[in-house]
Amino acid sequence: MVSLLIIDDEPRQVHSLAGVIKRFRENYVVYEAFDGKSAWNVLESVDIDAVITDIRMPGMDGIELVKRIAERMPHIKMVLLTGYGEFQYARDALRHGVLDYLVKPIGLQEIKHILGLIENALAKEADLRLKSSVYRDHLFQMLLSGQLTNQMETDIGQILQEQGFGIVLAFGSDRTPECSVQVNDVLRRELDEQLRGLEAKVIFIIKTPSREWVALVGLRSPLTGIHLTHMNKGLQLFLEKIEDKFTFRLAVGISDQMALSVSNIQQAYGQAKIALRHRFYYFSNSLIPFQMTSPFVQSTSSLLIGKEEILLRAIRASDWRLVSETVMSMFKQVSKAPFPDPDVLKTDLIHFVMRIGMQLKGILSESALSDDEQKMKTRIASCEDIQSVQYAVKEFLLKWSDAVLELQNNKNAALVRHCIEYLEQHYMDDISLDSMARQLRLSPSYCSNFFKTHMGIGFSEFLIRLRISKAKRLLLETDDKISDIALKVGFHDAAYFNKVFKRETGITPNTFRQSSGSVKTG
Repeated sequence: MVSLLIIDDEPRQVHSLAGVIKRFRENYVVYEAFDGKSAWNVLESVDIDAVITDIRMPGMDGIELVKRIAERMPHIKMVLLTGYGEFQYARDALRHGVLDYLVKPIGLQEIKHILGLIENALAKEADLRLKSSVYRDHLFQMLLSGQLTNQMETDIGQILQEQGFGIVLAFGSDRTPECSVQVNDVLRRELDEQLRGLEAKVIFIIKTPSREWVALVGLRSPLTGIHLTHMNKGLQLFLEKIEDKFTFRLAVGISDQMALSVSNIQQAYGQAKIALRHRFYYFSNSLIPFQMTSPFVQSTSSLLIGKEEILLRAIRASDWRLVSETVMSMFKQVSKAPFPDPDVLKTDLIHFVMRIGMQLKGILSESALSDDEQKMKTRIASCEDIQSVQYAVKEFLLKWSDAVLELQNNKNAALVRHCIEYLEQHYMDDISLDSMARQLRLSPSYCSNFFKTHMGIGFSEFLIRLRISKAKRLLLETDDKISDIALKVGFHDAAYFNKVFKRETGITPNTFRQSSGSVKTG
């Protein structure tokens, strides 16, 4: 697909030429402008491959526009529209890279001829650019992997000779973009744009097998002071523009500055990769210089010691607060330099959490634990930063804490029902806390505490209230003597029954019965 801009101060001429071109080339995207200024606005906002412009226009004429395009957008192919008296202008314009010129009025064959010239020029340039970029990319892939031949090293030396110093940048994204070729082109263009004021040049930018982009930026001399500040600001603006354009976030690891050589570039690439890996810990930073990093440690044992026992106790007690506080404390230690290697940390944490899970067998089934282990491995492996890992670990531990609580609640609910059923059946008997505890196979102290916790009152109080409740029904529904009712509900002393009944209800059993309309006493 070719994008073409037609410029003439005669709208009818522009519309007519655009219509003919669209008939000949349906896949062309044709833009129109009617003076030099509006044409330049189009060129700055849209990617244009070729321009057909009139010479005579008010304001910025065609010759001035051609000169500006040649200086700032040399990849654009240009064709001039001229009148019979403007041949000298057209010939002079050829020095600025103009392909050819058309003399008005324009015939159909001339239009076809010009379109062919434009397409041939674009095809040749694309072929050269493809061959050049493919070979250059291959050269630098081989350089970064340490597989250069002698000829390759000579070729790289020729590419590097214009620049004396450089830095390597390693870019990592939070997701893999769909079209890496397009991304490469945009990264190069935008990076060049932001670093232009520092006399810096992007020598190459490639996508590596490990999914990061690597750029070598050439410098005329090492950057210091305010120039380093400008570079960091430029890189930050570059990252923001890329995020706006592609909707993914980049972070960049920045090597130390070095004199350009094959060995130095390889060393700087290692620095940039290490710096980029530190984004796992510096997840709020987009720019990570190698100077602010330190070598990763290869063990987390000293950081996790003692935490397993604390977390296990907290989970068994369903103490969510202690679980959260312990995880926070653990990750606070992990998040201090020197940092554990991110891959080592992830592996160690998976084993750490699963050791806790294995001690919860009986509460958690083997199938549930196996399923959780697979989910945890997938979840933690995909985490891009330490904060995401912390959330994942905490989520699994709290999930298990909830499972313990649910199981305990189910057991308690069953025990409550058992207690109530037992007392409903035996309230009239001479029962005590000890006798009921034996029946339920509980210790008297546990039984007492259980009643207070889950019934809200002590065992004796619960039994008295149950007996009084049963007595009320007998007082209302039977003509039995009050002394007989006292015996039926478990009181062997009628006087004591009267005393307890009045304490619980505020009135005597006799008054309670009379208030319901019954007159039976005794």
